[in-house]
Amino acid sequence: MNTLQKSIAAMATVITLGGSYYYATNSTVRDKTQTFLGVKEKEGSKPIYNGCFVIFDPSGSTSSTYSVPKIDTTYVKLLVEKIRENGYGELWVTFIDKDAFNNPIVYFNVTEQPAKLELPVRIPGESRIAFNKRKDVYAKGMKSYEATSLQYQAKFQAELAKFLKDCNSIIQKEYGVRPQSEDWSDIIGSVNAATRTFSTVAPDSVHFRSVLLVSDGIQSQPVGAQSKPLDAIPSDVKVVTVNNGGSPLSIMSGRATEVENLERALNLVIHQHKLED
Repeated sequence: MNTLQKSIAAMATVITLGGSYYYATNSTVRDKTQTFLGVKEKEGSKPIYNGCFVIFDPSGSTSSTYSVPKIDTTYVKLLVEKIRENGYGELWVTFIDKDAFNNPIVYFNVTEQPAKLELPVRIPGESRIAFNKRKDVYAKGMKSYEATSLQYQAKFQAELAKFLKDCNSIIQKEYGVRPQSEDWSDIIGSVNAATRTFSTVAPDSVHFRSVLLVSDGIQSQPVGAQSKPLDAIPSDVKVVTVNNGGSPLSIMSGRATEVENLERALNLVIHQHKLED
């Protein structure tokens, strides 16, 4: 058995004994596997990292004049799906109240979808026998890969269901009736929490980061309370606010893109593949 045949056999063993899981979830392993087998992923752009920090503002939500749209778990799931369509990333969900800097934050790690493969490509000068052997290895590996992909997807969906359940808990609780004495909006505290969180994201993994602020952006505190200063927001962090009625008094005015509905915001906070990518 020559060196190429040994390499092919070794790679086949890795795939069939469970390496397909790592193939599905690890781009480095995929690259090495493709080098050995001469296979390639279906045409498409490289995966994009999207980190989105969602902040919803339930203050005044029981008022008849409330103009800020309400988020729900259906919308949160759309964000996850949009991130995954374009690669991988992270999603955080929290809320605004009287003192928002230390509010609970629900987190979800959005992993890549398992890569889809095409048949091996014949290498120029490669004999038909050698090519057929590689195709046989590919076919055997695919059986294991497909089974592992199903397991991986099931695991992802279970984790997503738990995340959405946790999100629903805080959404239902915080959109409930608040005593007037507690109905305040610490916008600065929530945005500072987002900035703090993004400071923990490794720079070499960052492609696109955004803050989705579903709020009128108006800082309101009890009489005598002193708001903390707004931390500097990194220039590469895109801030999008959502408010049906518009907010000229928003503390994010001049620093954020304001839109009137959640659907438009969805397309602004997630960086998507374009033809030129």
